[in-house]
Amino acid sequence: MNAQVFIPVVAALIAALASIGGVLYSQNNVLRVESVKWEKSRADETRRAQASALSDYAREISTAVQRITYIMWQVEMTSNALTSKEFSTYEQETKQQFPRLFASQVMLATTNVCAYNLVEPVARKFYKLDERIVVAGRRFTKDRHQVLRELTADNDAVMELQNHMVSALKEAATAISQGNSESCR
Repeated sequence: MNAQVFIPVVAALIAALASIGGVLYSQNNVLRVESVKWEKSRADETRRAQASALSDYAREISTAVQRITYIMWQVEMTSNALTSKEFSTYEQETKQQFPRLFASQVMLATTNVCAYNLVEPVARKFYKLDERIVVAGRRFTKDRHQVLRELTADNDAVMELQNHMVSALKEAATAISQGNSESCR
């Protein structure tokens, strides 16, 4: 082959290879950047779902705990005016809330095990106190004074439940914000 033809053909081949190499390198970098963006977006969406599940649980458990706090306040502060109607209302409202509370627990457990493990003892304490209040409320008209004594003895447990709820929710929110979704206990 003639040198005058060969040199430009080799130069064109080198230029074409360099161009193709540049395109492949550029595409590889774009794919890498897009992959990082996608992973970050996915992690952000997961964190939002976890925060939403925790928020739903916090709303339900705080409503339930407030209901306990209020009936216990009535026992302590207005026991003379307290009737079985207040206990019946408490039981009915709590019974209506149980499906939402349980569903919020399940959603939190499925989105973030660590956050669930942190707040699960709060729900357990709530259910125990709720059971004592409901059972006592059903006996209220038959044994008013004994029921009031029993429930008054639970005042410390209610305060402990409130404090534990706040600290557990705070720890769970921190776990979610730090991206900890595995078991943390």
